[in-house]
Amino acid sequence: MKIADFGILDVAKLTWSLATLGFSRPHALHMLADKAVKDVGFAPRSAANLAWSFAKLGVLDDQLLSAVCASVEAEVANYKPQELSNVLWAFATLRVCGNSRAAEVAAAAAVARAEELEPQGLANVAWSLAILHLGNGERLSRLLRRAVLLKEALKPQEVASLSWAFAKSMSQGTEGGRDGSGYEVELVCSLLSAVGEFALFGPQELSNVAWAMAKVTSSADMEVSEGWWQQVALHSTALASDFSPQGISNLAWAFASVGVESEALFSALSDAASQSLHNFGPQELSNLLWAFASFGKGDAADIFWSQAARATISLLEQTNLQDQSNLAWAFAVLGSTDPYLFEALGCAFQATLSRQAAAGGKCLTEEQALDVLGFIWALGFAGQLPAAVLESARQALAETGLALDSHSQGRHGLQPVTLTNSDNDNNNNDRNNYNAKNNSNKNSLPSDEGEPNVALDLATMLVVHKPAGWEVDTRLGSEQRQGLHKAEPGDPQLVGVDFHANGPQLVGFLQALWPARRWPILSDVRNRFGFQHRLDVPGSGLLLAAKTYAAYYDLRLQLCCGHLVRDYCVLWHGWATPSRQKIRAPVQKLAGERARPGLVSSRGRASETWLRVLAHLLGPGGAALSLVGIRIATGRRHQIRIHSAHVGHPTVCDGRYTATSTFLQDRQWCNHNFLHRYRLAFLDDSGARCEAVAHLPGPLQDALGNVRARDRT
Repeated sequence: MKIADFGILDVAKLTWSLATLGFSRPHALHMLADKAVKDVGFAPRSAANLAWSFAKLGVLDDQLLSAVCASVEAEVANYKPQELSNVLWAFATLRVCGNSRAAEVAAAAAVARAEELEPQGLANVAWSLAILHLGNGERLSRLLRRAVLLKEALKPQEVASLSWAFAKSMSQGTEGGRDGSGYEVELVCSLLSAVGEFALFGPQELSNVAWAMAKVTSSADMEVSEGWWQQVALHSTALASDFSPQGISNLAWAFASVGVESEALFSALSDAASQSLHNFGPQELSNLLWAFASFGKGDAADIFWSQAARATISLLEQTNLQDQSNLAWAFAVLGSTDPYLFEALGCAFQATLSRQAAAGGKCLTEEQALDVLGFIWALGFAGQLPAAVLESARQALAETGLALDSHSQGRHGLQPVTLTNSDNDNNNNDRNNYNAKNNSNKNSLPSDEGEPNVALDLATMLVVHKPAGWEVDTRLGSEQRQGLHKAEPGDPQLVGVDFHANGPQLVGFLQALWPARRWPILSDVRNRFGFQHRLDVPGSGLLLAAKTYAAYYDLRLQLCCGHLVRDYCVLWHGWATPSRQKIRAPVQKLAGERARPGLVSSRGRASETWLRVLAHLLGPGGAALSLVGIRIATGRRHQIRIHSAHVGHPTVCDGRYTATSTFLQDRQWCNHNFLHRYRLAFLDDSGARCEAVAHLPGPLQDALGNVRARDRT
């Protein structure tokens, strides 16, 4: 029988059989496609089978694809759920959709009939929607509900495909990604947690479920039973040599992201990766090294890391900003001082920025800006930051900030202006105007434990004094974040948020003085309301904030490269060794509730605190105390308090990092945590050096009145 004698059903059946057998002869398949599209009566079943078969064999035929798209658009109501699943899977597998309308029509129809889909069809639809970026919130929720109902009948491959697809869809969006709702996250966790036995899971399935669980739980700041992770680790360790480079990378990334450590797993992954580092792509290598460095696995002199350095250099031309940032961070925190490696990283970084600028993309995305800042921090931390690399970053961030300012001003139709006392008569006691050109760029703020005070008011920057008890929350609560994270800079949705819901918020204080419609960044949660850093609620002191996006990125860069100085006055328990000048220990922020204390752990982020012991003192009852001056090189949450406790000298009146009995005793003579940021130094937008100083607040001065010098008789 000749092809000319074939009907459309014959062609569809033949191609299906060829696909099932893995027979791929492009010339013959194109002949079959040509015959199919010439026939009249392109029925849904035939269209679906042909699309699936060609996709299965990896053959793209434009004529056939156009015919399938036309069939979907014209007869979607006549397609069965499984046929819609096959068509979507074909579009996604070939990474094309003919035209977007056909894919959209098929997606809408498949989701509308989700209750009729069987496990395999459901998995294919979910996976396809993730690949085609068609998994919006309503569709995702409907597919998730169906998946949870079928979870007992799902095979390992289906669980892996579904969970991967849902996690992927949750991180997609039109602008910067979209986190899933709490309900969606719970459904994904329910689906994955139902897997009680991983013995039937292969390498691909194990890496997919681990990646998916890490993705959805880390974005929602949720915890999953460590037992679940250890089961994944146990079975993955046994199969480590069978994982692909992407599987190794995804698995390592997942465990590092949730902070679950498995010595056996990472040892096995290290061995497996060593045998195939030459096969790793840029993102796979950068994620792998980031994960290993996150757990402090090895050091830069190890054979594995030596191999990784060579692999990194060979791949640099293919890397993007995110890859470069992750790679630089990994080698920096492991203590690498290889000048050739960091020089190569710096050259690749500059080349990437130059290519982007040449292509007309001078303005970085939010994610790219974070990558640039992360890269600069890493090279600075390693002591390998050339002036030329820093200048490239400065120019890119400046362009980005100016573009954001222009956009936000255009939306509001207003130019930013600096308020004077006459603009805000009701608050003239809370705010001190400051003219940088007519002063020495140094200001000293009297202590005032009532309301915050503005210590320094520059054209585009400000320094505010935070009393103890006030919170610097640079993110909204989960219930407040819903629907807000996509807001553009200065979106009115963020103005008037109840910032006092969990105690007095500094954000609300600033918004009252600088209206968000004139200073949009002060209402922009994505850019931390302009704040450069935080201060723990029990502490007091100075905070730096930007009033424009250009200033924000300028200050962030200063923070990352060490040009922004933060000095503290701290009172420690015990007599500290005067020769101690530095504490370098990784600080881990535990997942879950923000109230949980952090700790020093190999799972934590690289952290460094510099110090000088100023005096040994005697407190009430003869308690040994040390007055310490501290400067931080990194700014992790609770870093000073954690590092202080780690070296055996917790801060006075710290209810979180001291024993309850010690805290209660301290409260009798010191009514809040003795940790005060008294000095900030930075460059303003003209490059002039600025400094703000805040004396100890009254309660801390009173506390010092209860102590005396150690050698005093």
